[in-house]
Amino acid sequence: MKKDLMRRAARSNSFLLAIFILGICAVAPQLTSAGDIPDRGSFADIYRNKALDYEKTGELYKALQMWEIVSSFLPRDREVIQKIDALLKEANTAAENHFKKGVAYYVKGSTPSARKEFLLTLIYNPDHADALDYLKNKLAGDDFIQYEVRKSDTLQTISQRIYNDPQKSFLISSFNNLDDNVRLTPGMSLRLPVIELSAPKQTSEEYDWKPTEIEESPVKTVDTAGLLAKAKNLFKAKKYQETLLALESVLEHDKMNSAALDLANASNYQMGKIMSEGKNYKEALKYFSRVDSNYQDIKDARTLTQNRLAEVHYNTGVKFFVNDQLEKAIGEWEETLILNPKHLRARKDIENAQNLLKKLQELK
Repeated sequence: MKKDLMRRAARSNSFLLAIFILGICAVAPQLTSAGDIPDRGSFADIYRNKALDYEKTGELYKALQMWEIVSSFLPRDREVIQKIDALLKEANTAAENHFKKGVAYYVKGSTPSARKEFLLTLIYNPDHADALDYLKNKLAGDDFIQYEVRKSDTLQTISQRIYNDPQKSFLISSFNNLDDNVRLTPGMSLRLPVIELSAPKQTSEEYDWKPTEIEESPVKTVDTAGLLAKAKNLFKAKKYQETLLALESVLEHDKMNSAALDLANASNYQMGKIMSEGKNYKEALKYFSRVDSNYQDIKDARTLTQNRLAEVHYNTGVKFFVNDQLEKAIGEWEETLILNPKHLRARKDIENAQNLLKKLQELK
């Protein structure tokens, strides 16, 4: 198990680093020096909470990745070590069940269903050589798209764009015989597997599958052109949320539809502006985070919104401090620094509150 953990951790090292860097950029774009970076515990708590949330929804592979990030901050934390070990066992169990189901579908001649199960196998265990062999050799067909690498593309950004999940970057590297940390060059052609699946939200105890349970899913036809036209009309009517809902179905069946992607950018941008104008900065950041980084003035919009949200946390902290709720005040000011590391007042106020807390504890 330890060897398996080390191998998988090494394989995902570049991904984890990318996630960490992207995470810092997402919440703290103004970092300028090491002194501006919040302490390791703050980042560890952020990803610990993400891991626990994924566990609750049964998304084992995402929870495992989040715990591995926490481990990079707290390598000797016993709870983290135990969590990773337990999730590895659970993920491996899920992978084997999906692989067995895929083999059964393959024997039956149900190629689409077999491909789906083998892809799920790789999601739970990216190192599953047999599942990869089935996909690359025995099931090789037309369920792939050709992708031309753009400037500044990485495996993770392509995975985010195509699969809406940077964690599926291993599929791209595996199917194109690339190293996980390869540097892509504009114009390079990549072969991307088409996947229309979602990992089951179940624990390993619920994976009691038997071959006799195989059922074919009915083929659904979707009028993407009609949905796109509907989305465009909704956007003209400034119904941006409804536009995004219509676009979800379009992009689910045509992930490279440039018109839909452009409209999604514009809709998320407009929703972010609406939320920001309503001083709902947290929701505004959610929408802005879904917009491509080269879209209009999105970088400035994100930075401005983050700074405004940081000020909200700072003022909340002041209220807690005035009411002698020092720990809550410190928590709000730490949130302030995560969003705006250059917020000097928050940094100084944390020091003052911590010193005050220390003196109060000494008096007890």
